Amino acid sequence: QVDIWTKQLSLNTDQVAVITKILTDSKAQEKLLAEQYKGDPAGLRAALEKLRADTQTAVRESLNEEQKLIWDKLNGKTGGRGGKIGG
Repeated sequence: QVDIWTKQLSLNTDQVAVITKILTDSKAQEKLLAEQYKGDPAGLRAALEKLRADTQTAVRESLNEEQKLIWDKLNGKTGGRGGKIGG
């Protein structure tokens, strides 16, 4: 995932490190949520959707203004939170 974004967004090494940490933390949180919401698929789905939205927001916030414009275009948005790619 980060490799693709690095090419699409021309990420620098600091951004790659930050985004890699964001994604690693998100994956760890997904596993915790799966345990927490065991037997509650609707609750898990809602928690995962929020986590993914928060992850997308954190990734977008690590970008410069030019990269945010590309990010938003890749996500089919004109501004605001990144939505479709990644997660």
